[in-house]
Amino acid sequence: SDEPFGSFDADGELVEGTAIVDFDVCDRAPLDTTPGATNPGTITTADCRNAESGSEDGDPAARPFQRLFTLRGTLGQVLDATMEADEDAFQYLYDEDGKLVSAADGGGANSGDARLVTPLPRSGVFTVAASFFSGGVVGPYRLILNTSGGQPGSISGTVEYSGSQGGEFGVGVFRDENFNDAAFVDGRRLPAAGAFAFTGLASGTSYYL
Repeated sequence: SDEPFGSFDADGELVEGTAIVDFDVCDRAPLDTTPGATNPGTITTADCRNAESGSEDGDPAARPFQRLFTLRGTLGQVLDATMEADEDAFQYLYDEDGKLVSAADGGGANSGDARLVTPLPRSGVFTVAASFFSGGVVGPYRLILNTSGGQPGSISGTVEYSGSQGGEFGVGVFRDENFNDAAFVDGRRLPAAGAFAFTGLASGTSYYL
């Protein structure tokens, strides 16, 4: 569509006009993180295209097709996912602001597989893009969450309060006993005293409440 724009040139002069803006709206599906789940699917020409790769001349038609999946993770949790395919697989990981966190091409058991192993930089919802290296390529794939290094752990408990003052309760999980922003992993706001739970925590790590 034609969209108005404003920009400054090298001399600091305002340049105005209209520009053609093309973009894809991509569906996202929850990633099945159950141990042993394979998340099978097929990338087709009906899928949206990946914005991270393409031809050197910027031809949109050369960008690879992709499928998008969402999962919730916590700061420091290690994501270990393998995309198995007959074609040359490629994976991308984005945070909830759409910023690229990591990418993987290769590293799997077979030559066409792509294994993505990276610690999550924050707590929240992430998007995994299953794609192929080359534009125009379609075909089946499987997206598997590996379980090496142990299953994600959890912490649960109950807040008890015998006082009379009202208000919310806050429960936080931290990576060390400094309890500062740098050590923050995840938090819960409880409208009243009661149970709380934190899931998806990286195994083999000490946490503080």
